[in-house]
Amino acid sequence: MNRNRVSRKLYGAIRLFRVWNLQSCSLRSLVVAFDWMPDVNVSFARVSTSGGRLSDKGFYGFKSYGTLLESDRPYNHSQIAGTILCWGKVVVAERGARCQKAKVESLIVPNDEIDLAVKAFPVAEKYHARVISEETAHQLVGGLVPYQFEDVT
Repeated sequence: MNRNRVSRKLYGAIRLFRVWNLQSCSLRSLVVAFDWMPDVNVSFARVSTSGGRLSDKGFYGFKSYGTLLESDRPYNHSQIAGTILCWGKVVVAERGARCQKAKVESLIVPNDEIDLAVKAFPVAEKYHARVISEETAHQLVGGLVPYQFEDVT
């Protein structure tokens, strides 16, 4: 056992909204070739700002579902939107934030996208997430939300 590792319960996470490529039963980042893991995803790159700009390291998400829709227009046949819970080092920007650690919280399916819903449920099960409607997504509050999880550092 590594005695340098510390396990502690953390309370609170930052909820952000993002889009993934939906590949088979997996979620893949749009910009970087990264397959999301079912539990905690960790970026070992430095999350920071450089000259006032947010770095491209870590996991990015938008502050609200509306902000995401204004930027990325999800829901082509190979993409799905959802929420992530973030913690660790976090850099906040105007439209969202970039974080060091993230976990998939939910997948968002528009009410009229039956085919996407059929694909979303097995993916949600794999990622221990839930499937929610667009209506619910618009009601979700981004930012700090209560959440309890184990973090091993």
